[in-house]
Amino acid sequence: NNVNKEVLTLNIYNIIGSLVKRETIRHEKNQVSVGDLLNGIYLIEIRSNDSSQRQKLIIQNNNSK
Repeated sequence: NNVNKEVLTLNIYNIIGSLVKRETIRHEKNQVSVGDLLNGIYLIEIRSNDSSQRQKLIIQNNNSK
């Protein structure tokens, strides 16, 4: 099935619309590290060759340093 072999692009935008992270996702990878992003609200966009989907991402780290 070619759907499982499709390469996807994951874009993460901050609240003002600036691109802060871009990763290529392959079918065998199902995790993306967001440890380098600050607490806040982001927009995730996942793009394939013929479609795209968007969702909100909230990062809230409660660890104190």
